[in-house]
Amino acid sequence: MTRHRLDDSIMDPIREITTSMWPGALVLPTMSTGATDSTFFRNAGVPVYGVSGIFTEFGDNRTHGRDERLPKRSFYEGLEFLYRLTRAVAVSKDLPVAPVTL
Repeated sequence: MTRHRLDDSIMDPIREITTSMWPGALVLPTMSTGATDSTFFRNAGVPVYGVSGIFTEFGDNRTHGRDERLPKRSFYEGLEFLYRLTRAVAVSKDLPVAPVTL
């Protein structure tokens, strides 16, 4: 398995956006127990990161259950988080940012 260090060009925007949206929240690297396509990218030498920006209540994990769901607010905040992160790492800093309201 190809190993990659956490790259600051990805982790810094994750930390900055997290701090702006959820002051006091910590960004901690973890390993997912689920299967993803990341293996193919990593084996080709492409670093892969998984991040969601979705929060749920502690102890209320309904992932892949019969009543799988998440709070509406968490969905929209996660969407905004991923939008900001995508712009931060994939778009030129010289382009204007379109205003987004939830």
